[in-house]
Amino acid sequence: MTHRQPAKLDGILRMAAAAGLLLFLFLQVFPFIRNFAKEPFQVLTREEVRQRAEALAAERFGTEAGRIVSLDVTHLTDSRATGYFSKYGLLDDYEETWYADFPADVYRADLRLDDGSFLHLSFHMESGNLVSWEYEAGDGADAAPASVRPEDALAWAAGWGIRAGEWTPVADSGGEADGEWTFRHRGGPPGEAGLLLTVRLPASGDADGAPAGGKIAYRFELPEAFTAELDRQQERALRWTMLGNLLPQAAMFLLAVIYAGLYGNYTSFRRGWFLAALAFLIYFVVTLNMWSGYRADLLFEGLPVDEAETAVFVTMAVSVMLAMGGAFMTYFCAVAGDGLWNRMEPGKRLWPRWRDADYGERAYDAMKRGYLIAFILLGLQSVIFLALQAGLGAFATTDASQTAYNMTHPWVYPVYGWWAAIGEEIQIRFFGIGIMRLWLIGLAAFLLRKAPSARTAAALTWLAMIPPNLVWAFGHVGYSIYPVYSRLIELVLLGFLIGWFMIRFGLMTVIFAHAALDAVLIGTQLLTDGMPGDAWAAVAFMASPALVGWAILRLHRLLRKPGTAAA
Repeated sequence: MTHRQPAKLDGILRMAAAAGLLLFLFLQVFPFIRNFAKEPFQVLTREEVRQRAEALAAERFGTEAGRIVSLDVTHLTDSRATGYFSKYGLLDDYEETWYADFPADVYRADLRLDDGSFLHLSFHMESGNLVSWEYEAGDGADAAPASVRPEDALAWAAGWGIRAGEWTPVADSGGEADGEWTFRHRGGPPGEAGLLLTVRLPASGDADGAPAGGKIAYRFELPEAFTAELDRQQERALRWTMLGNLLPQAAMFLLAVIYAGLYGNYTSFRRGWFLAALAFLIYFVVTLNMWSGYRADLLFEGLPVDEAETAVFVTMAVSVMLAMGGAFMTYFCAVAGDGLWNRMEPGKRLWPRWRDADYGERAYDAMKRGYLIAFILLGLQSVIFLALQAGLGAFATTDASQTAYNMTHPWVYPVYGWWAAIGEEIQIRFFGIGIMRLWLIGLAAFLLRKAPSARTAAALTWLAMIPPNLVWAFGHVGYSIYPVYSRLIELVLLGFLIGWFMIRFGLMTVIFAHAALDAVLIGTQLLTDGMPGDAWAAVAFMASPALVGWAILRLHRLLRKPGTAAA
């Protein structure tokens, strides 16, 4: 290849990157900015919610700060309702009718009191208004009134801001037996959705004058056909993740160990240990930071606080152990992948070594091309999702475990992108494509009784990308985008492009590209989440690939011994 050809290819990359960035901005970013300009959006911080919860507990529930044993704040979201409103274009109607008083997203403060009782207070994330609450009386507290009329329940709830005239009792809701009544909103709902209100009067013997045992809560009533289909989609996502991602990855792990031994002469067993250890450290830190996110899903499903805390601990412990296994897999995939490609493509090193004289320059060039590729992928991803929306009715909903609202330190969240970039590119692209290409070309040589032609080898290389791309895509079907197969289509298409870039520009380029892609996506989320103070973290992590590339260049020049030659 002449010197003019790489320059021409870089020129094409720059033009494609500019087009991709413009598409991303026009399709994803500018619509939000336009809406934000009309109506600025800012949410409370978790600390502000804690302060409101303590003040309200004393003012309305007679609970002084000294009685509070613990206070945890969690962002909860009704992803089903948000998904329904999103799928059928009803978000604007929902915001105009119910959002101010009955939001789908809330901050919930769980106050554990010294008598064993719990006070659950849910706040509007923007206004900070109390929108629902429940006082779980401690052991031995009096039961709710044995007989309560619905009009009595509404009259009592009116003292908490409920407009009684907007509600009608739901038949056979059981209020006469346990003092808890369910009401349906009379107003015109968005689409076929409804709004239900649950009111439970306090126990007859209040503790210290507080409404112990009382409850005012709401939930969205969605069409049964929609919820049933969403349940099927989630079950399918779980099954596909297990069969299409976890089991194949276990097989890849075993193959990586085998081929690391078989092709050890073409590589070094020191390859990849640093990246594998770094990926594990990143995952460990991010997992600890997501405690409230794991907790949110369990609380929303109705699990008691104590049981939720135990389940979160178990979940996080299992996640860390799996991440440790993933780190070992990354290491062996790095060794085996390097041996495979060095054996198949002698003289063309897809992954340079630190001891190479030009390692720093190659890393810096990989960073620059990585940004260009990330912009291309951002634009293509935006177009693909727009096509999936139009063709398949694809829609996205919320996920409390993946939002900055539930991060102990939101600025840590973008680091997650580096874990995905390192692990997935080494495992899926570097080793996955390498092993499939080796097998397919070997099979072709066996059938043809000679080495396949360059054209045949190129076609087989594209074919070799399909299984790894599917494994990668199946690992993302659990995200809150439906129907679940829309992610398969999106990521398999993107995977072909990333695979070609890896073979053309090397492993470091696609690691930087993946990191830059996730940095922009997560950084954009931080910029638009309405949390004060997140902007600096968003900008810093969008720039993190550039900083890492520059740091590698400077560090390599500083530490490289004079006269070191390329290996």
